[in-house]
Amino acid sequence: MHSLTHFGWGGAIKIQKGTNVVIGGHGTLEAAKRLGQKEAPCLELDHDQNDAGSFRFTDNKSAEMSAWDERLVNLELVELDAAGSNLALAGFSDQELTERIGKHGMPGTGIKPPAPVVSCPKCGNQFEANSNQAPHPNH
Repeated sequence: MHSLTHFGWGGAIKIQKGTNVVIGGHGTLEAAKRLGQKEAPCLELDHDQNDAGSFRFTDNKSAEMSAWDERLVNLELVELDAAGSNLALAGFSDQELTERIGKHGMPGTGIKPPAPVVSCPKCGNQFEANSNQAPHPNH
């Protein structure tokens, strides 16, 4: 609910055309109701019953199936913390934030920025610039 109050509507509630049945954005709609909002932006999707049901699952499962680059997430959290951002709006618990960035985002948390990547001019293969690995034994 805090993010809806702070950031506003980031996307529309998806409804099935002709039925006005919600098929996407259930959590956002529930947050809006709890905040006492009487209106919400909606997007009508022209799906039959089968596609509407499949969309409802896909919309809710897609976040569960996605993967984050944990190193980049942690790095961005450290940067946001250093800039004074309110990390409570990021959706992580205090414990998760402590595990990800250490207490107050202080140095020594073990979080390192991603290593620069360089490409071999002969074949295009990529490798980390600071690795001790030779890019190719034949080059």
